[in-house]
Amino acid sequence: MKKNFLNNKINRIVSYLAILLSVVVIFIMINKLDIKVNKVLQWPILYYHLPLAINTFFGCIMLAICSLFYLITKDYKWDMRAKSFAEVGFVFCALVLITGSIWGKLNWGVFWSWEPRLVSTLLLFIIYIVYFMLRQFSGYYERSSRLAAIIGVIILADIPIIYYAVDMWAPEVQLHPQRTIRESDQSVTWILPLAVISFFFVFVGLFLYRLYVEEISFSKDINE
Repeated sequence: MKKNFLNNKINRIVSYLAILLSVVVIFIMINKLDIKVNKVLQWPILYYHLPLAINTFFGCIMLAICSLFYLITKDYKWDMRAKSFAEVGFVFCALVLITGSIWGKLNWGVFWSWEPRLVSTLLLFIIYIVYFMLRQFSGYYERSSRLAAIIGVIILADIPIIYYAVDMWAPEVQLHPQRTIRESDQSVTWILPLAVISFFFVFVGLFLYRLYVEEISFSKDINE
């Protein structure tokens, strides 16, 4: 039987860093942000939305890497890692859509618009659903994990579409601000990186926990 999750030194460090940095970011936002200066950049929800989106990209990249290694090696450990990255990435992607809708309502008066970046992010969310459906309903383990791994690699193709959506379509058809948003307020240059790092540790902490659960479940299945 495996030890408690927090008995592992790495798990403990990552978890504590995630909590500490999250508290620091919240404290900074409460004391430094002022929506009277620039509503688009000063709404606190932005500093959840963007870090969630950036770490969603990280999760997709890691899912694709682990899925590719599983397809090559057929080692179940890579499949467990891929599944764990997919589960956390799915949650982060859902939160990107939710926080983005809130930010959009605050700044532009609508929760949703069929603009390129929103649609491509929704597509990513749907691909995640397909990934889990294949894992659940494709029969025996080897087949379901192989099909899911293929989707796990394909999902990576949507990342550049999301990222470059503001460049590939005219500004008139988009709600998302252009890249010059970074130059219009100093808060973006120092609060945002800290928030990104904070959510990175949250993502990694959740991944490690899901992997820990997967390993326990696999051990039980082997013993039975």
